[in-house]
Amino acid sequence: MAILDNGYIMGYVTMAFTLYCLIVGGWQKWQERQELQAQAIAQHSVTVEVD
Repeated sequence: MAILDNGYIMGYVTMAFTLYCLIVGGWQKWQERQELQAQAIAQHSVTVEVD
């Protein structure tokens, strides 16, 4: 049971938590960018219709 050392578990948990934060943070940033692009396209199409 040497593998289940406290240091090993903490290292694994920390690594998993870091990966989770990176994935969630990246996903949120990607979603925000998609929303901004959609808003910009919508505004652009509105201005084009006005012309």
